[in-house]
Amino acid sequence: MRIYTSLLFTLLLSLGLVACSPSKNNQIIDLTKAKWLDLSHSYNESTLYWPNNVKGFEHTEEFKGQTPGNYFYSSYTISTVDKSIDFYS
Repeated sequence: MRIYTSLLFTLLLSLGLVACSPSKNNQIIDLTKAKWLDLSHSYNESTLYWPNNVKGFEHTEEFKGQTPGNYFYSSYTISTVDKSIDFYS
């Protein structure tokens, strides 16, 4: 039993060392030549919603101005309708 445990430990250690060893195919990526891909989009009253959405997009200003500690602070509430789909009906 002890020899099997030793063999198993040696095998696992060897596999771990091989898996963690550096590859010969490692490529260094030059980020100075990389280009940004902007995936952002507007999220406002022109955003498309489901056709049966009556309420649409709501953006409410809760507070905007100086606080008693003389800091500028702004707070908004954003509300949209979430469309849920019942796949089991």
